[in-house]
Amino acid sequence: MDPKTRQPGRMAVVVGLVAFMAMSLAGCGAAAAANPPARHHQAAASSQWLTFSASQRTAAVTLIAGYQGANSGFNYDGYAHGQMVISIPAGYTITVTLKNRGSLPHSAAVVAGSPTSTTLAFAGASAPRQNISTGLAIGQSAQFHFTPKNAGTFYIVCLVPGHEQLGMWMKLVVTSGGVPSLSD
Repeated sequence: MDPKTRQPGRMAVVVGLVAFMAMSLAGCGAAAAANPPARHHQAAASSQWLTFSASQRTAAVTLIAGYQGANSGFNYDGYAHGQMVISIPAGYTITVTLKNRGSLPHSAAVVAGSPTSTTLAFAGASAPRQNISTGLAIGQSAQFHFTPKNAGTFYIVCLVPGHEQLGMWMKLVVTSGGVPSLSD
């Protein structure tokens, strides 16, 4: 068979396949338009570090102290020096779970003023509750809960002496509205 006579046949097959694919995709689009995906209320954030329920006005923050050794182990969730910012609306009940995966004792406390402050911003907003300057032993976990009533900027810090100065802190922004979020 002459190569020149095979070319038109190949082109016809290619054009036919392209037309078939275009019709198939158009059909998919029509089906998708006819049956749009169900809308969900913003029930949960898309992060392993923050989840929330807008309808229940609750948020859960997970802090892994010493995560993967970032910043020589002086970090939460691998972030240090305020690189992660957690934003949560006023009136949400926040549950913080601290897990110490580092090689030293660590704590977590929500403080007011600056990342080097030791003044708790909310009653009970620290773990461990017994002695936040001693921290949790390696491998231990603890939780605390609080409900900020007013908007403002606060800090989640490790109050084991020297740890916040080494960068073991993040920013907590309590907003006047919206939904919880993380940014870095």
